Amino acid sequence: SPLIAGPPLTFASPTAPAQTFTISQQYYRGGFTVAPQCVVGAGQSVPAGTVAATVTGTAPGPNGSLIVTVTPNASLRNAKRVQCAIAITGGSSQTATEVIYIDPGAPKGIPSPVILTLAAVANTNTGGSCITTTTTNQVGPILASQLPSEGVTSFDAGFPFSPTVVLGSIFQSAFVMDNLNPPGMVTDSDSWNALLAQAQSLPGDAPITVNVNATLYPACGGGT
Repeated sequence: SPLIAGPPLTFASPTAPAQTFTISQQYYRGGFTVAPQCVVGAGQSVPAGTVAATVTGTAPGPNGSLIVTVTPNASLRNAKRVQCAIAITGGSSQTATEVIYIDPGAPKGIPSPVILTLAAVANTNTGGSCITTTTTNQVGPILASQLPSEGVTSFDAGFPFSPTVVLGSIFQSAFVMDNLNPPGMVTDSDSWNALLAQAQSLPGDAPITVNVNATLYPACGGGT
């Protein structure tokens, strides 16, 4: 059976986050051999033989497939998009390649800042009234490539929507004066995914400022 890999991976810049691709071969449950590096050929904007990306992890996938994690070379310094391929071997000596594209990212210099918006909620430990308040704080700048690491999915965060996304320390510190109860500032997964989708369309080194519109629920009557 033919060996199947892909689809091709495209990185917005050499500093973009790692991505994965899947290798599969029908009726085959043996191991796959995957080249550890993706090396650039001749005629591109970096010297031939330059390592453009590295295989940084593998994990078993469904039905005997293999999930491969690829991380671009942050020191690539390519002036234009470069292309390379990772060689793969499977059962009965079947072979395939996984094509990798890496864009140069933003032009050298200071990238233009981007302002995005996120809705969030939190409970506070301030009691004595039951008045819900709203507040907006600016968070950042955060590099577009780092934004995904600033949210952790939780299925037990005490909010009426699930899953919730507990925001990272850079978000929490922006609201530290609001007396937040654990887990602090959270958002719903749809809002978070919409924010990440906007960030993924930007170069990895683009600085992002997030206007966080937060609804704060007070501790009525002194409770929490």
